[in-house]
Amino acid sequence: MHVAREGGLSGADSELLDWQRELVESLGRTPHRVLGEDVPRTLLRFARERDATQLVLGASRRGRLNRFLAGPGPGIGETTVDLSGDIDVHMVTHESAAGGHHHGDGPQGSR
Repeated sequence: MHVAREGGLSGADSELLDWQRELVESLGRTPHRVLGEDVPRTLLRFARERDATQLVLGASRRGRLNRFLAGPGPGIGETTVDLSGDIDVHMVTHESAAGGHHHGDGPQGSR
């Protein structure tokens, strides 16, 4: 699912969102776009409305500079885990988040 700001500005790469939507559909699932200002609370509200027991979140790909500029405090993943209650939250790391190189068939292709 993708959480978009209620004002309509998500800051998300439309090519990436299209690729993710196609991936989700290829797996026989339905992509969801949900409006909300608070991403962790919006994710958890959506999950609880569907009686979900687990969430799988991708680890942030933000670099150190972006994290520094965003200011102190927990990120979306950590906040979601903190607020999750009885919902299990699984954090999935990306090879590029760990400083590796991307080798997938995603919107940026192989590098």
